[in-house]
Amino acid sequence: WAEWTVKVPADAAYVIQLDYAAEENIGQILEVMLEVDGKHPFREATGLTLKRLWQDASEITQDSHGNDLVPEQKEVVAWQQATLIDITGYTNNAYQVALTAGTHKIRLMAGDYPLYLSGVTLGVEETLADYATVLSRWQAEGLQPVDTDPLTYAAETPKLKSDRTIFPVYDLSNASTVPSEPGIIKRNVIGGTNWKKAGEWITYEVNAPEDGLYVLTLKYRQNISMDTTVYRDIYVNGEIPYAEFE
Repeated sequence: WAEWTVKVPADAAYVIQLDYAAEENIGQILEVMLEVDGKHPFREATGLTLKRLWQDASEITQDSHGNDLVPEQKEVVAWQQATLIDITGYTNNAYQVALTAGTHKIRLMAGDYPLYLSGVTLGVEETLADYATVLSRWQAEGLQPVDTDPLTYAAETPKLKSDRTIFPVYDLSNASTVPSEPGIIKRNVIGGTNWKKAGEWITYEVNAPEDGLYVLTLKYRQNISMDTTVYRDIYVNGEIPYAEFE
């Protein structure tokens, strides 16, 4: 375990953010235990899950019949920053610990598999501004809508993902889903039943040719939970830009 003595300026509910890297280990679940002033602040603090990083080990290849194969998954060992959250989906927000102004002890205890820590940060969750407010701020900074051709990225080939079970799948129901070829399996979508648990994420790397305001368009289908609304948070460069993306 490792323990830090911290001094907080005011009574508040604080969130805890970790800068960490997992040691490569065949994809086993990473867990840490949290104690505040010698006690677990809540039941779930006895086993807090941290995500590893994954990516496709290669481009999508084909079998002898031309059908796309599922690419092998490769763990990526790199530093990442994560706030301790409830991955069971019972709550939508980060876990919080109530601290009074003054000195406290924060202890993290390792689970069964090793990880590296480079930083532990206490903070208070801020209320996100709405889109209209943020747009006005961007416009005041001189940002304007860009005049450029659409930049299209294939959803089935993300840069990184939180779980090795998130891999390219295929949709044969609509010829407008690309790539598509009659009678051949083309892995042209991602998600579905492989991306339905709280805390799972997919990251794309995009290249913006110029400064400005861009419109984000997603092509999607939700056909698993009928008559049910599903949600995804959208982050840009590690942050949710406004309340509607949360």
